[in-house]
Amino acid sequence: MYVIEALDIVKKFGKNEVLKGVTLQQKKGEVVTIIGPSGSGKSTFIRCLNKLETVNSGTIRINGETLVETVDGKVQYAKERDIRKMLTNTGMVFQNFNLFPHFSVLQNVMEFPVTVKKQDKETARKRALELLEMVGLKGREDAFPIQLSGGQKQRVAIARALAMEPKVLLFDEPTSALDPELTVEVLKVIKQLAKKQMTMIIVTHEMSFAKEVSDKIIFIDQGVIAEQGTPEEVFDHPKSERLHSFLQSYHT
Repeated sequence: MYVIEALDIVKKFGKNEVLKGVTLQQKKGEVVTIIGPSGSGKSTFIRCLNKLETVNSGTIRINGETLVETVDGKVQYAKERDIRKMLTNTGMVFQNFNLFPHFSVLQNVMEFPVTVKKQDKETARKRALELLEMVGLKGREDAFPIQLSGGQKQRVAIARALAMEPKVLLFDEPTSALDPELTVEVLKVIKQLAKKQMTMIIVTHEMSFAKEVSDKIIFIDQGVIAEQGTPEEVFDHPKSERLHSFLQSYHT
C-alpha cells in the first residue's frame, strides 16, 4: 500500500490549467523531492494533497483511504469528518512558517495535539519539549515568534508538524524565505528526518540538498511530470534538454 497515491491530478485556476494529469505513488519511508521552474505547478500539487487546493479531476488516497476521486466525470471528496481524520496524518510545513504570533514557541508546538487530538496538556508539553530539542531549540520554548530568526521559526514549524505524529510530512519550499546561512540549519533538520525514514514530499529549489536526501526526484514543468527517477538518474543523466537546461541554471 502507498502512503500517498495521487492519480492523474488536474487543477485549473479559471482557464489556466496548472496541473495537467500529475501522478505520484509514494511508499512508506520514501523521500520524494519535487523540482522545477517557478510557476510549474509544484506548490499547487503539494497543496492538493492536503486539500488546501481542490482538484478539478483525479484521485488522491492517503494511507489507502480516498480523499477525493473522480466518478463519471464528477469530483467527489470524502465526508468532512473523514477528511479531517485523514489530514491529521498529513503534516505540512509552509515557506512562510505560519506560526501563531501570540503563542510562545512551546504553545505553538502543543496547540494542535491538545485541540485537535485531545491530548492531555502534560503529555503534549513533554513531547513538544522533546521535539524542540530535536530541532535544536532547547531553551527557546518561552520565546515568541517575533524574537526568532527565520531559520528558528521554520524549525518550530517542523516541530509543530511532527507533534501531530503524521504519517507523511509535506514541505512547500521550506527554505525559500530564508537567508543562505539560515537555510543550512533547516536542511539539517530535514536530513535528520530522512535518516529516520520519515515519509516526506519536499518542494525545493535547493538542488544539492535534493540530490543528497531524496529517494526519488520528480521534475515538473508546465504542469506535467517531464522527468523522474533516482537522484543519480535525474541530476547526472538527464534525458531531456528541458531538464538539462533547468539544472544548468542552478550550476549543479
